[in-house]
Amino acid sequence: MAIHQQQMLDDLAKLARHHGIATSSTLDPSGISELSELQKLHGRNFDARYIKAMTATLKQDLKQFERASYSPDPDVQVFATRYMRVTQDNLSKIQEIRRTYRKTR
Repeated sequence: MAIHQQQMLDDLAKLARHHGIATSSTLDPSGISELSELQKLHGRNFDARYIKAMTATLKQDLKQFERASYSPDPDVQVFATRYMRVTQDNLSKIQEIRRTYRKTR
């Protein structure tokens, strides 16, 4: 998933540059808060919180990619369609991890 995420961010940066849009490599306030909370946790508490956060993030990303796949810009459509599939695959993986994790509790 980390490899997919980095590739997506690289491709997004290329797409933004192509369209003359500036990007930021910093987290927004909610991302900073989530990271801060995760850094305080360890073991099973960290695992549970991380899995929950990843599930929510991937669901949100999937909705955004679905909307973007209907963009009038063909470059955005291609990007969104490609990463909608990747995001759905990653969501399926994290959901399987979540199911397995719950069984071991």
